[in-house]
Amino acid sequence: MARSYFEQVLANPSVPPDIAQKVQLYIQQLSLAADPPPFSATIFSAIRYETNANFGPGTNSVTLNGIDFTLDDQSVGQPGWSALNIGTLHYSYDLKKQGDKIEFDFLAYSTAYFENELQDIDLDFFEFTLGPSWNLKRWGWDQTRLYTYAIADLAYLGYETYFTAPGAGIRLLSFSAERSVLDARVETRYREFNDTDLLPTNSLRDGLQTRLGATYSYYTSPGFVITTQGYVQREDASADFYSDWEIALSGGFAWTFDNFLWQGQYPWTWQLGGGIILRNYDAPDPTINFFESEEDETWWARTAVVIPVAETWALVPQVEYRDQKSNYDIRTYDDLITLLGVQKRF
Repeated sequence: MARSYFEQVLANPSVPPDIAQKVQLYIQQLSLAADPPPFSATIFSAIRYETNANFGPGTNSVTLNGIDFTLDDQSVGQPGWSALNIGTLHYSYDLKKQGDKIEFDFLAYSTAYFENELQDIDLDFFEFTLGPSWNLKRWGWDQTRLYTYAIADLAYLGYETYFTAPGAGIRLLSFSAERSVLDARVETRYREFNDTDLLPTNSLRDGLQTRLGATYSYYTSPGFVITTQGYVQREDASADFYSDWEIALSGGFAWTFDNFLWQGQYPWTWQLGGGIILRNYDAPDPTINFFESEEDETWWARTAVVIPVAETWALVPQVEYRDQKSNYDIRTYDDLITLLGVQKRF
């Protein structure tokens, strides 16, 4: 779609030479997007501040099974600073068969809090996916790929094993509709949780987690894209009060524009989005309410600016706000998150 816009610009004889030269460069970059290299990677590192790092309630007074309790200061929401690191790696092997490939992806996520009282929620998460992808052009579906893959997840909480999760997924990625991108997938995992001294009943969460979701993006112009996303998730656990249905809807846009510091170089991108997450549990949690199951409603909004400072380097300031309402007092919280990150692409 972007290429068609740029080719129309080049076809106009009144376009100044300097603009035509930039457009030629964009077209060359698009050729890489259409035929991406077999290897790519990103690293994102940030310093983050949260007003409620542990998602604790905003008040010391809560009601448990009709009885009023006063929580200690360690059990309510705690502000905190942390170091956030996210790395991704993608490798594809061309099978030399009508565009079919073997795809490998790796994700690493790590957050480490500076405050001692929050280090038990330090999180390290790793995910591996591996499997074939098929070019659906052979069946008349142009610019569309179907992926099938195995999943392996590993998470540490407070530097102790939190859960492991083998699984599988199917993904459909299509650029066939004009100005549009559709990314739909279904994934299922069996999560096995580890009991620890801090979480002695963690294994009650063992069970299947299955999510069906889709993201649709529409380009109103080469520099402005509107995105909507939704998913439904079922989580089955050994204990019914940890089993739930979750539905989420979100939307937003990304606007890429010329920066005012280096005219003609390194355009900036402003991202703005928000959404809602609804979660209903199967059964009451007897430690909180004997008669009523938990129901949560989470609203969130996020904005960020991607500021390139070199060809493959960018600064990323970001602000996010989350507000969760719940019929369980202890699950009600809000959280303001600010961060400044550095991103490197390979």
